[in-house]
Amino acid sequence: SAGGLEGASGAIAPRSVARFDGAAWVSLDDSTTGTVTPWFQPAVCGDEGPGAIWDVSHQRLFHDGGRLIAGGMFSGVDGVLTQSIAAHDGTSWIAQGGGGLGFGGSIDRIATGGDACDVYGVGTFTHVGGAPAVGRVVRFDGTSWQNFSDALPKDAWCPALDVSDDGEVAVGCMVFPPNGDAQGTILRREGDAMVAANVTGLGPVMAIAWSPSGALYIGGSAMLTASQQTIEKGRELAAEALEAAARGNQYRDGT
Repeated sequence: SAGGLEGASGAIAPRSVARFDGAAWVSLDDSTTGTVTPWFQPAVCGDEGPGAIWDVSHQRLFHDGGRLIAGGMFSGVDGVLTQSIAAHDGTSWIAQGGGGLGFGGSIDRIATGGDACDVYGVGTFTHVGGAPAVGRVVRFDGTSWQNFSDALPKDAWCPALDVSDDGEVAVGCMVFPPNGDAQGTILRREGDAMVAANVTGLGPVMAIAWSPSGALYIGGSAMLTASQQTIEKGRELAAEALEAAARGNQYRDGT
């Protein structure tokens, strides 16, 4: 937060960029999916020599008199697709280049399945095909990327993805409540969205896999279901999920 602790009067919660206008702090991003990492490292005023500023490894903010220029490792800010460099004119961000077929961010897992061997990916990105991202799951149809919306909080982590032989898509994620341990959740594709499945009581989900019969295996470090399964049982499920994934790949390869 800027301007005070979170929830305090006058405090704001920008994603990563804020400006002080002389009276109050103002967010320069949308506070949700914009990923800006300017790597700003301020210079130290003291007994350093006059050339010390050139030794600062990540000086990536510059003001040219009319605009603030931010550079670093990012793919967009406040809904504007712009790779690694952005300009703010005092009112809004201005892209410093055009977007194309790709996306800004990282795909952490890729899976294929279905009759058409569709390609799906899950990760964290700000833009897909030049448009602001609406979720963590994408599909490539051979021509363009399709992004599926979800209702996950912005700090959720999704380390597991699988597609069944029938084309059913499932994602295993973790959400982190303000108090308590991480909780697992399973999302399944419904139309253009990834919707939470009716599976409750899960601990952190680390692996999922569809079996050839269509059953979804879920594995994690501590699977706490309604029957209060132990950590050891969770590890067994994780092993079964990996074995099922291997079997599924064999079926898809025709071996």
